[in-house]
Amino acid sequence: MKTVYLFISLIAILAAAPAAADQGNELLQLPSPESAWQNPMQNAAPAFDSLDVELEQATLAKFEACRRAFGDEKFCQCLSSKLPIGLVFDGYIQAVTKSRHELGYEDFYAHEKKMIDRAKTVRDECVALSGRD
Repeated sequence: MKTVYLFISLIAILAAAPAAADQGNELLQLPSPESAWQNPMQNAAPAFDSLDVELEQATLAKFEACRRAFGDEKFCQCLSSKLPIGLVFDGYIQAVTKSRHELGYEDFYAHEKKMIDRAKTVRDECVALSGRD
């Protein structure tokens, strides 16, 4: 957590630098460490908003690709909302249609293996939910 606060403080310092430079040779007034700790979420809000937009766009892209491929809105809504954010639709197709050997599963990092395993679980959940069994 301290790293996040340090990063937020650094952003605040960098944002204040141009304004201070416009004031001539006056001493640059850096924010106190206490002020950076008091409301770090306020400083981070724009970054969170940007992440929300990116998440929505990634989910919509998965939904649209799924709908073009399968034409089942209920299935695609389920799939796009439950797949790991780091797994695009083309990756999902690879994960559920190829064997572990074909994927090179044994060479993947642990988090990549979890995404592959999750894709297969989500597929089964969404097939059952949409009544496509």
